[in-house]
Amino acid sequence: MTIKKLTGLLLLSLVACSSFGMRRRDYRDARSSRSGYDRRDDYSDRRERDRILRQAQDERNPLGKRKRASRRRYEDTRYPRKRQKIKKQDKDGNTPLQIAVLRGYIGGIEKNGRDILERNKWQQTVFHILLLTKYHKSETGVRVVTMLLDLLNQCNCSDGEKRECLNAKCVFRNGYSDTALNIAISQGSANMAKELVAAGADITIVDGEGKTCLHAAVTGGNNEMLDYLLSLKRVDPDVRENVFGKTALHYAESSFEGLLRKAYKKEPKRNSLDVCRKMIEILLVKGKASLDVLDYEGKNIFHWIVLKNRLKGKVELLEAVIQSASHENKLFEALNQKSEGNYFRDFNSGKQGDTPFDLLLVKQYKYQCKDLMKVLLETRNKKSGKTLLQQAKEWECIDYHAECVVKKLEELQKLYDSMSK
Repeated sequence: MTIKKLTGLLLLSLVACSSFGMRRRDYRDARSSRSGYDRRDDYSDRRERDRILRQAQDERNPLGKRKRASRRRYEDTRYPRKRQKIKKQDKDGNTPLQIAVLRGYIGGIEKNGRDILERNKWQQTVFHILLLTKYHKSETGVRVVTMLLDLLNQCNCSDGEKRECLNAKCVFRNGYSDTALNIAISQGSANMAKELVAAGADITIVDGEGKTCLHAAVTGGNNEMLDYLLSLKRVDPDVRENVFGKTALHYAESSFEGLLRKAYKKEPKRNSLDVCRKMIEILLVKGKASLDVLDYEGKNIFHWIVLKNRLKGKVELLEAVIQSASHENKLFEALNQKSEGNYFRDFNSGKQGDTPFDLLLVKQYKYQCKDLMKVLLETRNKKSGKTLLQQAKEWECIDYHAECVVKKLEELQKLYDSMSK
């Protein structure tokens, strides 16, 4: 009995070894025939290994392949499987159209035009997605924008839904929200911004910080877009944002430092000072911006210029303001305006309620403001060709602020003459 048992076990072991060797040989022959085979991937993907083994078995036994196929058809007819729902969005909520725009696939944009109104989980539309690409400033970007706008016009939806798609605000991780138009303006994509405005995008909508499209154009240093937006005459240039209460003119005065620090790799010869001077001129002449608007710290543009005289370029910016400003911009009201906030914590001089002239006359740093005094006394307006004192004397009989400015300028002239001797 023991001998029969031993022989039986021996035969079973031989059969098992031969079958295992056959399976290993089939797998080895099949994997060696694959192009680009890598030994590290032998057991990384079990599904691929099983598929290769099954294919080798089917080549050796075609009858078994037909039996499995018929068995599968029988199970499908008797126990029908539930159809899996096709996911229209990925884990970030991006639709096929948004993915096609992100990758620059023109054919995918034409096929998936029905998803034009969809948004992802960050509430981004296809226009927000386009601004994330590298080609949105090129000719391809203009072509894609026109295609998307055509798809939006052909979409079977109401006009309200189309306007909502154009004016939608995306939500970033820091809670900041903005429209596609404001992002396009701030990034310098002028062609895309003009296409959106022509399609019906609202230029009066503010972002999460209360900034208008004028703020976006100024912070981006885009004078062409600033001129275009003011020509539409639908945006108030005196609107203040929610964080610091600054208008577009405040940003034009303070953006010099930001533009100076910003590295213009594509435009190395761009002069940030000339850009800021041009922005101030456009806002004052074409936009009729008011100079007497105070921010949340209680100062207007002249307070900022006088207090930051030690920074480079402030003399040139004051000269740009005097050359472009007129009585329409409330020039004399701004020069005679008193501060409403205590912003002298960094200085050992001045007090609350000082005008820009009072700050110039402070003894502790009046010698630092000598260049500013020269600009106020000698700079002429481009339109009228008159100095600030001559303009103030014209309005002296009518305007109380002009009368005060005349007195301050005469006092300033005496001080300047004594300092220059």
